[in-house]
Amino acid sequence: LPRWKDVKLANLRPAEVETWIEGLTMATISKGRARRTMKQMLDRAMVWEMLPLSMNPMSLVKVRGSSKRKKKPELLTQEQVGSLVEELDEPYATMILVCAGLGLRVSEGLALKWEDFDWQAKTVIIQRAFTHSELKEAKTEASMSTLPVASILVKRLKAHGTRSTESEWVFPSPRTGRPYSADTLLADHIKPVALRMKLPKIGWHTLRHSYRSWLGSTDAKLSEMKDMMRHADVSTTMDYGGTSVEEMRPLHEAVASKLKAKSKRPSTTR
Repeated sequence: LPRWKDVKLANLRPAEVETWIEGLTMATISKGRARRTMKQMLDRAMVWEMLPLSMNPMSLVKVRGSSKRKKKPELLTQEQVGSLVEELDEPYATMILVCAGLGLRVSEGLALKWEDFDWQAKTVIIQRAFTHSELKEAKTEASMSTLPVASILVKRLKAHGTRSTESEWVFPSPRTGRPYSADTLLADHIKPVALRMKLPKIGWHTLRHSYRSWLGSTDAKLSEMKDMMRHADVSTTMDYGGTSVEEMRPLHEAVASKLKAKSKRPSTTR
């Protein structure tokens, strides 16, 4: 129910908003979005001259834990993802392979339609997302893009298409005929298998972060990585991925091995 419907914009008080947000029974990230929505609302009110230009009072509202990642995201190697795909049943295995192989957000992978693919050109158009049981446009203008599809993915998708029922969706739920719920897929099918395989604790976004990490081990330029990740700004691309310890090792060896300075003899004096 609306909490602020009878409160004038000019009468919003940061302390009251902060107390309200802390009392919401939702995830921290959702609390952060609530605060951000209110800040944007007041920003627009000043643009439209409904409020005098001043400091936005919502800038003083803090939501603990919403502005920083609690820990560095786990990364999977390509071998680990391949092993996971081999252990999963269909269509979950192909879902993982497509999301990991194209670096898709799960909402984009679930929203794929067969018409999005051009098998002759080996491309796919990303243009929509399925999230919170709703079909929406892709996250940003940069997200709406055409991507190349590797031969291994083309082959896998065509095989999946012959097994699946007739549907416009690549991954239709047999129960609803619409795309699956990402959270249900993760909890009921993917996480149990990953746990049994003793893989790092993973979520859907683990695949996207891992994809960025894999790109970093190629000769791809940062601008090319940005386009393949479909980010609007290269700074966002730089926040993704990372380098695994084993990929760091030869780089470290190449540097450290050249540190050949001779050590002095131990001193005989005290």
